[in-house]
Amino acid sequence: MKNIITLVLVGLPLLATTPAAMSGCASTRTLGEQSDDTLIKMRVGQRLSADPEVKRFNIDVDVMNAVVTLRGEVEDQAVSDEAEKLARNTEGVTRVENKLMIASEDKDEPRGDLGIQAAVGTRLLADPDVRRHNIDVDVVNGVVYLSGVVHDQPAKDTAERIASRVDGVTRVENELQVSAADEALSDDVNNVNMKSDKGEHNK
Repeated sequence: MKNIITLVLVGLPLLATTPAAMSGCASTRTLGEQSDDTLIKMRVGQRLSADPEVKRFNIDVDVMNAVVTLRGEVEDQAVSDEAEKLARNTEGVTRVENKLMIASEDKDEPRGDLGIQAAVGTRLLADPDVRRHNIDVDVVNGVVYLSGVVHDQPAKDTAERIASRVDGVTRVENELQVSAADEALSDDVNNVNMKSDKGEHNK
């Protein structure tokens, strides 16, 4: 049975333009509330980054209606508890959902599929380019399956490389699809850059 982590990072512009947001969310979440969530996320991130122990780990912070969700992998329960406390004591936070995973204490002991899945998800979220995409992570007997849509081939390759370097991963099946529209746009940009370079050489 596959276990799935979906990395969905939804920004405010997307919330404002999707039909669901226009018909439902827009009526319940004002721009002021969205701005409050953004401010809370910034405050929580600053507090986590200021803690000498917590800042050593890649912790993803999501905020919805003043409820903070923490995701990622830390080395022990003490760090998880401290991160939760820092978030809970941040101004504006009403509740904290602590979904941090605890890394295996014995590094020589093979990770189970759930541990591998959490570690891969944490690494993908930590990459500033990869985290912009919606990527599903499945793990079966140590084999990582990546699926979803990315904007270009480099993002697809980077996601595979990140997953392959996680302890316990035996193989990566990269089933990510590259969006044709975004790939074409990338090619156009490259062509423009090439033409610009040629123009400079001809001067």
